[in-house]
Amino acid sequence: MPWLCQRAMSRKYQSGCTPRYDLGYSALIGARRVSEKKSRFSTLAEEGIKHLLWEGARFLFTWGVPFLLAGLTLASHYVSPSVPPAYLLAAAALVFGGTTTGILRFDEWRQRRMPQNKLKILPFTFAWDGQKDKRGRTTGVKGFVLTLNFSNRASFPLSVVVDEFDCVIEGHTSTNKNLLGTSMTLQAEGDGYFRDSIIQMNNFPLQNLEGKVKFKARYGRPGREKYEISDELKLLFTFDSSKTTYTMNLTIPPSNAAQMRAA
Repeated sequence: MPWLCQRAMSRKYQSGCTPRYDLGYSALIGARRVSEKKSRFSTLAEEGIKHLLWEGARFLFTWGVPFLLAGLTLASHYVSPSVPPAYLLAAAALVFGGTTTGILRFDEWRQRRMPQNKLKILPFTFAWDGQKDKRGRTTGVKGFVLTLNFSNRASFPLSVVVDEFDCVIEGHTSTNKNLLGTSMTLQAEGDGYFRDSIIQMNNFPLQNLEGKVKFKARYGRPGREKYEISDELKLLFTFDSSKTTYTMNLTIPPSNAAQMRAA
């Protein structure tokens, strides 16, 4: 078999044609890509069907059970005909109202106990260090550090794992990614942060700087971080020469803003 491959490869370079071995390999790669696309589509379809069934079951339970109990209350007239119809109507209304209120309160309690949508992203913060000359004057930018801040809106602790954090400022980026993948615990209704490693700017001129940041994090109860949150933002650092300071502005790219409006 090896000499067949060598012969096919030598024929390829001599005649400029693609041998059957390469065509078979290309077909294999193409079939693999098609199967990957089908698997992604099937996964999305399964998630959509599960979500539809779950929401349908919730709707039927929320509104079906109160009407069912109210109907059973009215049907009890055939068991006890001596009960006046006015009492039956009042009892059915009380049963319907009490059941509906109880289901809604239970759903609110369940939502409060779920970690989903309980992690909020606070404004980014940054710090920078200036390159100084012999007289102590700042002549350039030595380094930048960007910090991602979180807020736990739940009444219980949340665990956060930052899987991806890429910050680029004028073509410079941090190279130390050792902090990624480590979990941090935010106490109930507490705050926390993830600080990226230093971006070496190599005495970059003191001027307005542009960049972007992209992050992806998972959160949930400790050991069960299954909810994801991610975003991609553009950065603009405005330099104030009179105070030798920087101020930061964040903007959402049009593609991300359109996705947010569609959601």
